[in-house]
Amino acid sequence: MAKPLAALHRLWVHHKPTVIMMVAAIAAAIFFGVQVNDRGRDWRDRPAEAAPIEPWMTVRFVARSYLVRPALISDAIGAEKIRWKLSLEELAALQGRPVEDLIADLEAFLAEHRPPRREPRGQ
Repeated sequence: MAKPLAALHRLWVHHKPTVIMMVAAIAAAIFFGVQVNDRGRDWRDRPAEAAPIEPWMTVRFVARSYLVRPALISDAIGAEKIRWKLSLEELAALQGRPVEDLIADLEAFLAEHRPPRREPRGQ
């Protein structure tokens, strides 16, 4: 047991700044590792809720948020060929109807066709 302590003593005597920086780096790695673990656990346990549908969203954004194929959504809102970069507001304007009606139709469709929600891990 004397040899490891002698080696540490020799390092401390001859390389104090290096030993101090190494201890600080190990402490920082442990601290930030614990932080990442805690934040990851909070993020993983958060319920898998999709954001409410807003006029600025695109069909692709809604499809990915609600886990539904974009082609199904385009059929549901009556748009045969959709330009993916158009927002729901722009699509409603192209169809000549209020965006609120388009969102209501989309929410009704998603209520029937959305896959069941996954429960968070550990419950």
